Amino acid sequence: MKPFVLLAASIAWAENAPMQFTFTFTESSPTKGSVTRKFETIGTLNEQMRINAGERVPVRMSDDKLQFVDVGVNIFCRAREAQTGALTLDCNFERSAVAPGQQTSVQSPRIHTTRTGGNYVVKTGASTQLARIDDPITGSQIQIDALIAKLP
Repeated sequence: MKPFVLLAASIAWAENAPMQFTFTFTESSPTKGSVTRKFETIGTLNEQMRINAGERVPVRMSDDKLQFVDVGVNIFCRAREAQTGALTLDCNFERSAVAPGQQTSVQSPRIHTTRTGGNYVVKTGASTQLARIDDPITGSQIQIDALIAKLP
């Protein structure tokens, strides 16, 4: 009789198996309608992933000192396997923009920022809504969805 051996490969999520992460931001505004943006990256289990899309805006800190602020979309995410075998995402999302009517010159522009984050249980191959946020400043609504796919 052969001894029983439990192999790590029997776990649903192989440590180095590549996965494609697609994050969809849908912003609905009463004045501008609906805009959808997709952000994709490829990563593995337990790897810290980061997506930055946008621009750097100069902000005058004093007469002779400038600091640059990133505006746009920033996504920080790590996929993990829960004890139950489910896939979880530990993510932080930030969307920011220079306030309408503000110039991106070397002044101190007003920047609108919306942040959310958490630990989400997701199912591969199916889109999962992670957040829905009503922005009290602009009156718009932001929805964030994630789609995770195993790659061959």
